[in-house]
Amino acid sequence: MGINSAMYLQFIILSIGFYQQPEWETKAVLDRLENNDQAVILIEEWKEEVIVPISNLPAGSAVNIWFHVEKQDGEIAIVSIDYKTSALEALKVRRLMDKLKLE
Repeated sequence: MGINSAMYLQFIILSIGFYQQPEWETKAVLDRLENNDQAVILIEEWKEEVIVPISNLPAGSAVNIWFHVEKQDGEIAIVSIDYKTSALEALKVRRLMDKLKLE
């Protein structure tokens, strides 16, 4: 192993030691907007409701959009939009609405 490779490996090992794993990661949905500046996020897995400033939402956020969220040091952070879950949940709702129209 050359000196550059050894230094790189040492850097990676040290970096891993400084990386702090989140306490948990899960999905959450943007339930509603309130007072034009607050977003209500529902974390169904934990039966928890969190209110965050709209400015903390990722670009492209809208009601019923799902997110990847994590909790670290007691704080909840939106990691990214979960496009797959958002699409699947929208399809479920659409199918249920179609079923209701047929009854």
